[in-house]
Amino acid sequence: MDRNNAGVTVYSAPTVIPINPPTHPSAPGFYDSGLLPEGPYQVQKAIFGAKDYRSKWYSVVLTEGSHTLQELIEDYDPDAYTPAVVNAVATLRDETRTARDEAAQILEDVTAGAVPDSAVASKITAEGSASRAAVDARVAAGTTGFLTQEVAEETYAPRVGGVFFVGEHGLVGDWAGGDANSGSGTNDTAALTDLIAAVPDGSTIVFDATKTYRLDPLSITGKSLTLDFNGARVVTKTMDSGDLSVASPFISWSSTVGPEVDLSSSGFARGATEVITNPFSGSNGFSTDDLVIVRDRYPVARWDTGANASWVGRGEVNIVQSITPSTGTVRLRIPLSHQYQANFSVVPTLQRISTPVRPVVKNIGLIIDTNPDGMYTGDIETSGGHLFYFYACVDPRVENVRAEGWENHIVNFNKCLRPRTIDIEGRNPFQTGSGHGYIGRMTHCVDGEFTRSVAYGTRHVANYVASARCGSRSCRSYRPAGVSYQTHGLRSRDIYSVDDTVVGGDSSGWSHGNTTYAGDYGYRILRPRYYGTNNGVLARCGSTGTRIIDPEIHTTAKGVEVSSLASDVIVDLTQGTIEIFGEAGTSYAVHAADVNGSGEYKPGSVTVHGPGDLVGTRALVSLDVTGAARIGGVEYDQGDDQLQRWDGTDWAEVESGGAAGVTLDTDQTITGAKSMAEVGFFGTSALGTKPSATDDLGTVLSSLGLRTAGGAYPITTSGAVALTGGFRTGLGNRSGTYNITTNTAPFNMCDASGGAFTISLPNTGSAGYRFTIKKIDASANAVTVSAPIGIDGVPTLVLTDQWEWVEVVSTFTTGQYMIVGRG
Repeated sequence: MDRNNAGVTVYSAPTVIPINPPTHPSAPGFYDSGLLPEGPYQVQKAIFGAKDYRSKWYSVVLTEGSHTLQELIEDYDPDAYTPAVVNAVATLRDETRTARDEAAQILEDVTAGAVPDSAVASKITAEGSASRAAVDARVAAGTTGFLTQEVAEETYAPRVGGVFFVGEHGLVGDWAGGDANSGSGTNDTAALTDLIAAVPDGSTIVFDATKTYRLDPLSITGKSLTLDFNGARVVTKTMDSGDLSVASPFISWSSTVGPEVDLSSSGFARGATEVITNPFSGSNGFSTDDLVIVRDRYPVARWDTGANASWVGRGEVNIVQSITPSTGTVRLRIPLSHQYQANFSVVPTLQRISTPVRPVVKNIGLIIDTNPDGMYTGDIETSGGHLFYFYACVDPRVENVRAEGWENHIVNFNKCLRPRTIDIEGRNPFQTGSGHGYIGRMTHCVDGEFTRSVAYGTRHVANYVASARCGSRSCRSYRPAGVSYQTHGLRSRDIYSVDDTVVGGDSSGWSHGNTTYAGDYGYRILRPRYYGTNNGVLARCGSTGTRIIDPEIHTTAKGVEVSSLASDVIVDLTQGTIEIFGEAGTSYAVHAADVNGSGEYKPGSVTVHGPGDLVGTRALVSLDVTGAARIGGVEYDQGDDQLQRWDGTDWAEVESGGAAGVTLDTDQTITGAKSMAEVGFFGTSALGTKPSATDDLGTVLSSLGLRTAGGAYPITTSGAVALTGGFRTGLGNRSGTYNITTNTAPFNMCDASGGAFTISLPNTGSAGYRFTIKKIDASANAVTVSAPIGIDGVPTLVLTDQWEWVEVVSTFTTGQYMIVGRG
């Protein structure tokens, strides 16, 4: 309310009580508890609930005499305000006046030496009475008057957030002409900083949609706010080209946290629900339902050399269920997502989030950073040229923001619970080298998601460092400068990508693991869509648990590449398609092998499920692994070369009618794959013609590579043997001394016409070997049959007549035989 004095606005409020106070006492929103003299006034509807809240002023002329502001409101427009608000203000006014009048009377009586009457005295002594509060305030202040401005603000200020419009608090928003170096206008940083400090926790700060605000980096700690830019533009400067090692995020927002408390050096397994403080007394700093940060500094060993490559460690936000101080036990509501280990003397720690904040930034029509003309060289985990950086926050959210040019990350979440971005668009970052040009990154976060991000020319859309249960959904990446969706090889777990897309560019779409670091654990990629000239999906560097489900991949390279010790990979093509353009010899639909070529880093188990569609003459499934390689139910649309074999030095295609085939090593299986006319095993050249029904089985098996070539074909069976055709056994002619073995033909025809000789039976303890020995000549020369132990109790048998024979069988006693036939 302003008084219009001959065209000059004059404000006078001897005693004011705020309804929703702005920072300056002469701004609209204060309630005047005094009387107003006659004259012309301007009234603005500044109470919440007005029909046209703060949209315009109205002129009112007060008639002769003194008036209260309440009378002015009621006379002017009684229907425009919410009765509950007006009545509450009127009641507050009346109580304040009564307290003031009573207190004044008391002091006058005391000054005159009079004893206050009993009614007044009772009010002074009544606990919580307005009179007592007024006297206490008077005594504490030590000045005349009983309700100062400060006392009124402290007493009646709202305790929950309200809505504050920056235009009423000194922000101008007149920046024009370019970025922070080339443009001109008002720098609104100081005014916004003051406003953030003044508003209560939980407030919403609203910007003017039509303006452009020049704002330097801001830091907010321990306060939950919503910054609604309402479509406004922002120009900022996170770095100076004079020192590329220094940068500050446009907005750095954090909860207040307590000290880190050491935990047991023994560490804690993934899935544990208890941690132990060291000393035990450290648990006293925690209470039920506290939000806490669990972390370690255990290094990441590089996947190939084993050398330490990163000390980022592992971390997560959890919730305390209970504590037992006597044992230092802190129980957690959620099983630990990671294993936590001591790095020599550096033990895992537990840290309380003292004042959790829930920040929201939304509706920035366009944010423009100022190009430092160089790459940031400092730490991106705790600072950096990010647009938004959140530390230890709960439900932090960045929504509906468009960025054009930035240094490191549009959004960086560090140790946050349930972080989320929604509808973030980023175009043309200043740099796309390591650590630069990301849309979003989550470090040590749990249960976060990037939703509907759109990226043009960025390095990563979604990136994860030692995070758990986080992912991306319905994001799009155009002409990327790096892998669009990446677990960073720093031990993230249970990451997901759902309905994400990559279009254009020469970078891969998804990567599980990182060649600079190591592997990650569990990446479920559901319905990925890739249209480019590189590999659609990479599983590598010791990562495990990659699941690629119903992909739609169109590329000139590889649909899926599994390499460098990755294992437990499943490619489910049930409703998927992989199309390979061109005929480059390095292109495959699914390729599992040591792509480095040394053979030292072959992947483990790989499974390819169908049906699905593999389109193109190079849509090959090629698996050379140390574990099980399984292919089932895959459908092909053309050609006979969708499977390959490893011939010992190179991959060879499977082609109908040719000499090549599929080689299955001892650690590989292929089931339900496309039928093949050429098959070979264990490195043997594949048969080009199917064996006939009368070919020798032993020869066929040798030709296939399923047995070593040779003349012995032993068969052992415990079941019945039924022979419906002819039966043929081996027959040997003997004309001199001969030692029978267990592999010798069972029938031995002996011709002793040249002289007598001996047939010796084998020294075996295996029962059931049957041998027949028969003398076929008419000479008087004898044929002697001997056994190591004997035959039916005698050491030898002698055959003297032509056609005389004996049949013996081995027993369970080594070297001993018995006669089963003689004639």
